[in-house]
Amino acid sequence: MGSHLRALAVLVLQAGLLLAATAGLEEEAHSEGRQRRAIFASEMFVSENQRPPFPRRIGTVGRISAGDEDARFALSGPGADEEPKNLFVIDPRTGEVFVTGSLDREEESSYQLSVTALNELDNRVELPVPLDVFVIDQNDNRPVFLHEPYVGRLYEHAPRGSPVMHVTATDADDPDTDNGVLYYRLEVAPSDPEPALSFDIDPYSGTIVTASDPALIDHEVLKERHFEVVVHVSDMAETDAGLSSSVTATIILQDVNDFPPTFEKTEVELTVTENFHGSLLNLSVMDGDVEGGPNWRAVYSIVSGDPDGRFNVTTDPVSNSAHLTVTEPLDFEQADSYTLVLRVDNEEPVVPEALAAATASEATVTVRLVDQNEAPAFSALAARLEWPENVAEGTLLLDLHATDPDIRQPQRVRWHPSVL
Repeated sequence: MGSHLRALAVLVLQAGLLLAATAGLEEEAHSEGRQRRAIFASEMFVSENQRPPFPRRIGTVGRISAGDEDARFALSGPGADEEPKNLFVIDPRTGEVFVTGSLDREEESSYQLSVTALNELDNRVELPVPLDVFVIDQNDNRPVFLHEPYVGRLYEHAPRGSPVMHVTATDADDPDTDNGVLYYRLEVAPSDPEPALSFDIDPYSGTIVTASDPALIDHEVLKERHFEVVVHVSDMAETDAGLSSSVTATIILQDVNDFPPTFEKTEVELTVTENFHGSLLNLSVMDGDVEGGPNWRAVYSIVSGDPDGRFNVTTDPVSNSAHLTVTEPLDFEQADSYTLVLRVDNEEPVVPEALAAATASEATVTVRLVDQNEAPAFSALAARLEWPENVAEGTLLLDLHATDPDIRQPQRVRWHPSVL
């Protein structure tokens, strides 16, 4: 009998363990089921720059299952339980989400939060789900011009549509909305109500171009060579509701070398005596460009006719004329004349269109020499002479030689002994 009781006790104990294990599995399964109950949360949107009163409701999150009625919602992430703390709060029972203060999209355009459900012991009973809050942009920023002051250059005779300068503005508002879409236009500057030249601007890029006939863009004709235009930029595309800014841009008319220098005289003849050196002549040039600039200043060169380098040509800094000099004495016996070809250019190259029309960029200078009667010269300037005593009369003591440099015509050398 005792053995039967012991067997029954073991059986009952095993049954109890089995029931306990089954109950634990059911509880674990029940807990996992609760964890799988999803929270649903849609993206939320809130406009920036809202004014009190706060808090303001921006949306609601919910649970698919209504179990665990004691569970409460909780928010986490930057803007909730992280800095900036408590900017967003949630009603723990209803799931309503509120914003507690004004937002600035330019500081933070979105917030990535997460929402979950907690029981009375603050244990999580739902898996967290993401909750994204996007800040709706308001047109609260004016366009701002960058890189002031703006100075552009317009080259003389530039074709229509030639770029003059590029102005750039920026807007801190959302570039994907009209709040950040900029539109440029030009206005007449109060300082120049009737400008001699006209300009256009690309409304979206801010590139300013010339709109005048190239023939009118003449640096030598126009009295004014500085122009001002007012650039107006607004956001909200082309609507009247946008915010705007203005800036004054200066455009400088830049001279180009469209007047090649030309000699006033292209054929010059002159005569000098043999052995001449020094200043020979000045040759004037004409140039229609603005005086004093690199498009006007002349640069001279000897193209041909001076193989030995006896001549030099320089620019007179005041008159801009050519100053021709002889650097070494001219020898009639080497050459009785020189035909020099001089060329004039500018410091800056002439534009091709004007260069093709140039007709007097070279001048020919003919220099004729007059021979001078130069003294003959001994082949030896000194000689030591010795002879024996009582030398016979007529004995040759010394044979002297002399040459006359004037070889272009017959010369007769006469001897005159003298005693020192």
